[in-house]
Amino acid sequence: EFLPSDGRGLWLTVIEVFWTLGSVIEAGLAWGILPTHSWRVLLLASTTPLGLLLLCMWFVPESPYYTAAKGDAARTKAILTRVCAANGASLPKGMLTTTAVTSVSGGINSDNDTNLSWWRRALKPFKGGA
Repeated sequence: EFLPSDGRGLWLTVIEVFWTLGSVIEAGLAWGILPTHSWRVLLLASTTPLGLLLLCMWFVPESPYYTAAKGDAARTKAILTRVCAANGASLPKGMLTTTAVTSVSGGINSDNDTNLSWWRRALKPFKGGA
């Protein structure tokens, strides 16, 4: 959501390169650690970035699309303001509108997809709309 549309293909390619680099780094760690240490040391070295991610995830903003879809206009505006401030910009003038998903009290047999469980919604295209 935060990538500009004109350079999105390039940036997505750059992001995907990290999967390849991670595989190469993991192989290098195994090559360097396993001859002299146990697999537990390799596991510790491999999961250290996860610990850093867990520490940093509190600073990554929630998706404004998600909060807008949930109907939380105040939180959406706060997130967009924070992102704009980090980029040295300001929000454009106008009013932020959201579309909240409301549920229908028809139960799981209702025609409304929002009442279906996540796995039924995921399988619906394969079942011919069942």
